[in-house]
Parts: sequence; C-alpha cells; structure tokens
Amino acid sequence: MSPGVERPAAVLIEVAATVEVPFEVARARLLEHREAIVAGALGAAPKDTDPALTGRVGPFGPAGPGAQPVWAEVLGSQDLGDRVVLGLRWRPARAPQVLPSLEAEVVLASLGVASSELRLCGAYHPPGGSLGRSLDRLGLHRVGERTLRAVVRGMARGIQAMDPPVAQQSLVPCP
Repeated sequence: MSPGVERPAAVLIEVAATVEVPFEVARARLLEHREAIVAGALGAAPKDTDPALTGRVGPFGPAGPGAQPVWAEVLGSQDLGDRVVLGLRWRPARAPQVLPSLEAEVVLASLGVASSELRLCGAYHPPGGSLGRSLDRLGLHRVGERTLRAVVRGMARGIQAMDPPVAQQSLVPCP
C-alpha cells in the first residue's frame, strides 16, 4: 500500500448454505476435491501448476450480470473430525481500486443425519478509502453478501453433485 493511502477497516461477513448430503460424505468430497469444488463455484477450471484459480464472482453467480474476474486461491484444509475448515482468498483480476479482495474460511459441519452446513466467514476491505467504506455501509455490502452466498451455494451444489463414493453406494443383492 502506498504511504498516505487510507485503508478502511475490514468488513466481516458470514453466509451459509445447506448441503443435502450427510456430513461424512460431504467431508470426504470436500477434502478430496476442494480445488474442483471451489473452481466450479467460481466458474473456473482448476489448474494443476498454478495455485491461483481464475474465476468470476458476482451477486448472480459466475455467469450472471455484474460478475467480475478474480484470482482465487484455496489455502489448504484442516480436518478437525466434527468439521472441515478450508482457507480461501481472492483478489480482483482487474480494477483492484474498485473491487475488494477477500480472506475467508469455509467451514463444513454436520446439520444432522442427512445434511451438512457450509459456512463462509471472511473479511474484506472496501476499496476507495473512507468513501468506499461509506458506500459499503449505505448498501454495497449487500452486493458482497449476495456474491458470497452465490459462491457458497455453488460449492454446496458441487459437493451434492458428485457421485457417491463406492463405500456409500447401496449394494444390490445377487439373485
């Protein structure tokens, strides 16, 4: 950051989505395919050689109006037994003076026997100094909430859409 440039305080944000898959299944899928799940939610393809994914984020999803390109990075994961924590960061691929960067954790936890919850807890700095912070307070924060809700819902859909692991498939008795 340049000297004399004001950096507004971080805005904390939290959104959640239900994953209609039992926790153990969702846990296995997220741990094994975290890059692909995040890439799918951002409308990107995971890259094997570069830790950053190029995707798009916006209040109506990666293909919706207003979606902006971002460099995203999955910062690893921790399996804590009763929950999985995934680090996620992104920064705008263009116009960083207009669009915020994000630092977040995505937490997967059980919601009961048949479903799980995916919760994103993060922080962003509204660009544009005190004017940007004021605009964020006046309503732009709703765009951020909708954007993150679209990302979390996309991740939930990605987890749900995967084929069940062999151990979870029902066995059909032989005739």
